[in-house]
Amino acid sequence: MSASKRSTKRKTTHVTLWVKPELKAELQRQAQEEGLSVSLFGGTLLEKAIHQELHTKHAALTQPLFDNAVKKYTAKLALLLARIAFTTEHNKQIDQNILSYLPNMEEPTARDVVNRSADKAMRNIRRKTPQMEQILKDIEKWLTEEKPNA
Repeated sequence: MSASKRSTKRKTTHVTLWVKPELKAELQRQAQEEGLSVSLFGGTLLEKAIHQELHTKHAALTQPLFDNAVKKYTAKLALLLARIAFTTEHNKQIDQNILSYLPNMEEPTARDVVNRSADKAMRNIRRKTPQMEQILKDIEKWLTEEKPNA
């Protein structure tokens, strides 16, 4: 094939750019350093810049969607945690009051009952039961619902 004929299989096209002389010199230097033609090296840089710009625009468009989803999820988690904290503290106060009214219940015995109950509660929290797995599935479903039915 002669030098004047171009391949019809080429997947690139010609682009002309006007740049500052120092930019052209740096482009030539880096291309030479990489052992590439200025055309191939410049085309690769241009392609990377365009991909980066598209990525930046995509991130800017998806960030509000992500923020909104996190906000909804966080609000539901806060509600769930508040319910758990209230119920837990409420039950703790009732339990301690009941213990104090039991006949022959003295302070050291009551403290021992509370401590053993705490140990057992920690063991139970770590245990995965079919009931706990169902509760977790229900909570996950509730957290991912569009409209909360709190």
